[in-house]
Amino acid sequence: MFEDLLSYCHKALSICEAEGAIEAEVFALARSSTSFSFSTVGGESSFEASSTTRLGIAIRTFKEGKMGFSYTTDLSDEALREAARSSLKASMDLPSFKGFPSPGKAHKLSLFDREVVELSEEECLERLRYLMDHAASGRKGLSIPSAWFGKSIVRFGVVNSSGLEAEDVGTFVGASLAVRAEGAPAPISSSRVRRKLSDLDLEGLAEECASLSLLMSEAEEVEPGNYDLVLSPAVVAELVAYAFVGSLRADNVRLGTSVLKDKLGEEIASPVLSVWDDPFHELGLCSFGIDDEGVPARAKALVEKGALKSFIYDSIEASVQGVEPTGNCVRWEPPLMDPFYPRDYRFRPSIYPMNLVLRPGQKTLEELLSELGDGIYAYRSLSGFGMRPSGEFSLYVPSGFLVEEGEVKRGLKGFSLRGNVFDLLKKVEDLSSVQEPLLPFMAGFCVIMPHVLVRSVEIST
Repeated sequence: MFEDLLSYCHKALSICEAEGAIEAEVFALARSSTSFSFSTVGGESSFEASSTTRLGIAIRTFKEGKMGFSYTTDLSDEALREAARSSLKASMDLPSFKGFPSPGKAHKLSLFDREVVELSEEECLERLRYLMDHAASGRKGLSIPSAWFGKSIVRFGVVNSSGLEAEDVGTFVGASLAVRAEGAPAPISSSRVRRKLSDLDLEGLAEECASLSLLMSEAEEVEPGNYDLVLSPAVVAELVAYAFVGSLRADNVRLGTSVLKDKLGEEIASPVLSVWDDPFHELGLCSFGIDDEGVPARAKALVEKGALKSFIYDSIEASVQGVEPTGNCVRWEPPLMDPFYPRDYRFRPSIYPMNLVLRPGQKTLEELLSELGDGIYAYRSLSGFGMRPSGEFSLYVPSGFLVEEGEVKRGLKGFSLRGNVFDLLKKVEDLSSVQEPLLPFMAGFCVIMPHVLVRSVEIST
């Protein structure tokens, strides 16, 4: 069935046109996922297995100046006909619409790893056990509250009445781990997701969580004040994924809700920062050759050496403003969160990056910490926190560490980072050379972040 996605799309398109749509678009997405998880609740430990296969079609129709939307998981002719009628019936005025995208020269990326596809359930469970055993081996006083290992295959396709036909396919594999030391106020947790099995370093994940958890066994309070910090990729991801990305959306710029309106060409961040939307990045969890309406993806500079260079558009916003789309149509709405690929046929298209990439520096993490000297290493923050469109934030960090003379010494009890994300971007001093791909909670795109050294950030408890 996965291989027949485009045939289902063409059938649905013909039905839409037969039902009276002047123009129509059909998007199909299929995913198959397998995972194993371990958890300890109330002193009892257990393993659970999960295997899911989902396939759905989304329809957009246009008639008499109105755009409609509907979706279905039933691919029978009658169900597709009902979906087409629902789309036409539920349509809303969209006078700016000038047609669905025409065919373009799309690069079929196909980050597809046969090893991931052939990974059996037994092998998934074996890797999960290996991850847990490696974390606990030879270390006293550690427990594992939870762990997870899984894989996913995603295929999607788009056709429309302008003659566009495009599809792509990709594989994903990932793991997560939480380790708690005796006496620690909270476990240390982390995760990894990669497109290829050979790129997933389970030993590195286990070593990182276990070694840092031991430093939390005698965690101390931190005094409120301003501190220099090294932020982990996960913390940087949470800070840039909301207000900053929202300000880059061309619709928000046009409506005047973006704080970056009228600032093209101006310096909005530290000169060491360059931010790209790169849909071809080999680590990218949203790396595909097309966006969610079939427009060919392309890499673009959003911020270059601190200066604002461009905004992001889907085809509809591009037609409103009389420019070319940038390949940034994304089908996502909160609170949808998939551990591998955060998209779904159930949601209307919107404007987001594909892979928001903070270009790396040349330092190792150890060199950044040495450059920091005395300060704090913020390792993990709570996900999905609230941030105002202005960029004002208060981000809780349950896992942080005191750094003295460039060395991570001991754990700190939970604290909050406070400030404005746009001000914080101007304080960035240096970046690590290694990046990590992440899916921030409540964000429908991937971020690929390095460690970041930033000066004078307010901390409260």
